[in-house]
Amino acid sequence: MSDLWWNANESGWGVTVLHQQEVVFLTFFVYGLDNRPVWYTAQGSYVSQNPDSSYVFTGTTYQVNGPWFAGTFNPVTVNARAVGNMRFTARLNTATL
Repeated sequence: MSDLWWNANESGWGVTVLHQQEVVFLTFFVYGLDNRPVWYTAQGSYVSQNPDSSYVFTGTTYQVNGPWFAGTFNPVTVNARAVGNMRFTARLNTATL
């Protein structure tokens, strides 16, 4: 399931999925109401396999920000705020978030 997922009809946002055994890590690249980029991450744990052979993962979603990558790292400027829960259901080449 590791891949870059997006809707071609809604270009400009999407989610990367890293899948390893019973965990998925999601990084959302989206835009806020002010049209500025916003980052969200979520770690989902395996919950179940549905009768249609799709896999279900759930976890907490965080809005995150911090220092610019090429700048000096200061851990005090890193913020992660829980903003909700996610449910990721995937089967073959389709997924629902």
